[in-house]
Amino acid sequence: MKLYEIDQQIENIVSQCGEEPTVEQLAMLDSLDGEKCDKIDSICAVIKNTAALFEALKNERDNKAKRMQHCLNKIKWLKNYLRASLQGKKYKSAVADVSYRTTERLNVINIGQVPEKYKKVSTNTSVDKNKIKEDMKNNIPVTGVILEENRNIIIK
Repeated sequence: MKLYEIDQQIENIVSQCGEEPTVEQLAMLDSLDGEKCDKIDSICAVIKNTAALFEALKNERDNKAKRMQHCLNKIKWLKNYLRASLQGKKYKSAVADVSYRTTERLNVINIGQVPEKYKKVSTNTSVDKNKIKEDMKNNIPVTGVILEENRNIIIK
């Protein structure tokens, strides 16, 4: 998938890079001849093409997840239909053998009524980063954190 034309030399170097380039690959990019603007445009084009590929892959993953869930739901209702149709009777043919296995599942109806000796306590501690940032910007010191400023690049 290519939305933009990319300088062939830059495309060759970038295609050899994995998730992180090596020092040699960065040196090769730096040593390319040509206008700085052309190199920047080509690198921006690579970023845009890669972002488009990422979005396409993400959409494909999401579509597959929906299809998988659809299959699971279909299996579930078909099993329920078969269970109701057979009314607990075994079935055997060249296509399938249907039998049953008894399992147990405990449903907690009211956790407040369950005796303490059966309860487990789990603790999940997290911080309210937005509140901390707000306080720090208002010159309220907060220990254990550092407010870092990043310059994120935006390519349109």
